[in-house]
Amino acid sequence: MLILKKYRETRLHASLSQKKTSSVYFCLFQVLGEVDESSPRYIMNGVAVYFDVLCAAVRRKLIFTLEPSLVSYFAAAIGGLRYLCWSVPQSRMRYLLWLIFANLCRTIIVNDSITQKEVRRALIFGKGRVHNICYGVDADFFGLREKSDGYVLVPGDAFRDDEYLEDLIERTNYKFCRLTRREDVCARWECLKRKYPDRIRLEYRIPHSRLPDVYKGASVTLLPISKKNEPAGLTCLLQSLASGVPVVTDSEKTGCDYISEFSLGQITESRVEMESAINAYYQSAALNVGAFERARARYSWATLKNDWIRCIRA
Repeated sequence: MLILKKYRETRLHASLSQKKTSSVYFCLFQVLGEVDESSPRYIMNGVAVYFDVLCAAVRRKLIFTLEPSLVSYFAAAIGGLRYLCWSVPQSRMRYLLWLIFANLCRTIIVNDSITQKEVRRALIFGKGRVHNICYGVDADFFGLREKSDGYVLVPGDAFRDDEYLEDLIERTNYKFCRLTRREDVCARWECLKRKYPDRIRLEYRIPHSRLPDVYKGASVTLLPISKKNEPAGLTCLLQSLASGVPVVTDSEKTGCDYISEFSLGQITESRVEMESAINAYYQSAALNVGAFERARARYSWATLKNDWIRCIRA
């Protein structure tokens, strides 16, 4: 409730569906707000949130949603609204409503090149309003691992394919660590932990201060995504790269611009290919320190902050 109150106080347009994770907004507060030690600070996922200065940074004109409210349509119509977009709706009615809203927005920000092409293709006019700016991570908070504890890390909740993961556990001898904040996912993995006590580690709603240790213990991060029309798992992917952990995913949107640039993981097209990649990273103790350091520098909020501010203030 305190966080919602602060949202109202800054009058930030925030329409976040129940399926979205709040980590997106927390990260944006950090990157768009200017560091001011007098500001109230809240911590989640290792991200410092500065509420007081955000209002000035974005001029109260930022929204992240696939289902904009009537108030948001009005705000877009009178000009100046900036829109963070992760996907184009699939159903026809939602698509038509989204298209009207997107065409009203002054600036549209996306975080991957595939979504950029989709949005530009959908817009009727002003296709140059769509800007692809990399999503970021608090690289200082997530330091590079020195050695792993030898498990496959499965972090996050949005659209994770837990049915496939359960089958994978049954068929392999890998150790797994599940990082989740969802009660139903926790219950499912508690059952797996009772069945395989030596192979399953469950981290449920842990404090943010423990996140780096969980990531650093992984040999590889696995992101099997069930819904691939948005870059689901992007926060977890970047936290893994910041920790020196390669990422395997079957979502091209999630990994296309982040994994490929430094070859720090693999985007797979089949389960067979995914399991082959998991095995390769699980068995390897080598750490490409130079590539991970370049990735940390490239995707750090300290590097990306000015790009975001310039785009939103334009």
